[in-house]
Amino acid sequence: MIDCTYRWTDTHQIKRAPDKSVIDMFDRIMFNIENREIPNEYRCIYILLRLISNRISEVLAMQTECISYPDINIFTVTIPTSKETPYHTPAYKKYHRFLNVWCEGLLFETIARQQQNSKNRENEASYENKDYLFISSKRVDSLVSENEFNVFLTEICENIHILNTDGRQAHITSHDFRHIAIVERLQGPFISPHMTMVESNHTNLEQVLEYGYPSLHDEATYLDDIVKGAFTNSAIGSYDEERSHNTNEQIYMSRKKYEALQNQPYTRIIPGHLLCLEKSCVPRYESCFECRFFSPSELYKDYVIECIDIYQDRLVKIHANHGDPEAIEFNEKQLSSLCLFLSRLEEKEVASNG
Repeated sequence: MIDCTYRWTDTHQIKRAPDKSVIDMFDRIMFNIENREIPNEYRCIYILLRLISNRISEVLAMQTECISYPDINIFTVTIPTSKETPYHTPAYKKYHRFLNVWCEGLLFETIARQQQNSKNRENEASYENKDYLFISSKRVDSLVSENEFNVFLTEICENIHILNTDGRQAHITSHDFRHIAIVERLQGPFISPHMTMVESNHTNLEQVLEYGYPSLHDEATYLDDIVKGAFTNSAIGSYDEERSHNTNEQIYMSRKKYEALQNQPYTRIIPGHLLCLEKSCVPRYESCFECRFFSPSELYKDYVIECIDIYQDRLVKIHANHGDPEAIEFNEKQLSSLCLFLSRLEEKEVASNG
């Protein structure tokens, strides 16, 4: 069994997928077929990278005759995947797509247009490039290169001012699409890790999992959804003061979910919504603990104590494995916030007893 909860023992920074907000912005631009300012070869490369998890080198090596028709309304895209095959023997992956699906119909249309573009330029292309799909429109004697496509992505980010969630200028490369494709498959309910491994042309699951890190912002959001779903009886919505004074319900998170989250260095284990009794304010999680209006609920005491134990145990493990300093700082901050919660709750208990 592969341990996928804690995967590094040195201090190197793990590679993460780009922010989903950045990818969404690119999708709006590149999937808009009415935008004629985008060269078709770049649009075609982008859509292929978004719908599959192949490497950019494999996509750029596609032949002009890469589409076949095994059945009505179905087309097959053939892509070379020779990088990691035994003895460097050529191999090909075939992806079956339904023409009546919008994004895949767009893929078919874009590839068909690119086929025509390549055939129109093949008389000018060098002999070794004639049979390839992505003959460069900038340099007809060569194919589109990875660097050329990455320069195009950089220009898009700069010209349209695409920003990361932290407000900084986004910078994205073709390889980032492989990361986001694998992250989406691992987090989604339809494609198993093993199927993702096969599609990505990896030799084992460990390689797939190394690509499965979303951005820190997206990971926090994703794990926040997991944590909120773990509360079986906590109210989410408007605060009900009468219910809060009369309820005997207990907040519960299963041990299995705790164990799944325990050793993830960036997990945001936080109490649920409506921690504060101030009805006019939107809950802001840990930052609420320092607000003068914040009044912690006794219902969360056992949960917070258990979270503190988890963070303390996790920090011991990270230090023992010489872990990432950012992970240490992150967990120390979370631990400090939870200790503040407990301190405020104890102050409240003392005041009420006095």
